[in-house]
Amino acid sequence: MDQDEVYIDFSFLDGLSVTDDNFKREVINIFLANAPGSVEKLDEIVREEGEWEEIYKQAHYLKSSFSVIKISHINDLLQKIEQLAKKEVKRKEIEISTKELVAIFEKALPLLIHERDSLGGAGNSPLA
Repeated sequence: MDQDEVYIDFSFLDGLSVTDDNFKREVINIFLANAPGSVEKLDEIVREEGEWEEIYKQAHYLKSSFSVIKISHINDLLQKIEQLAKKEVKRKEIEISTKELVAIFEKALPLLIHERDSLGGAGNSPLA
């Protein structure tokens, strides 16, 4: 995969919504309303050299959101960050992984908004 290419896997969400675009759009709206702030919080905790436990908890929290809407490499990065923080090792590697996660997420945001908007109906998202 090209380093600049971002892939979003909606298969889990598609399985839940079957043919209900309204449900899928609403889940994407909820994700767009919450995920950016949560990713920003993880980045902030890591940049400010927060406690290991804070990093672990935030990465763990984010994994649930990103298990519904899978964005290329983010789940792997969250798993890595969570495991390293739990072991309280390799802070520099956590910093690098967090920067990579933020960069991928920023590239994915317009794709998520486009997917939501392609489903029709009102956006109702702060990112609309």
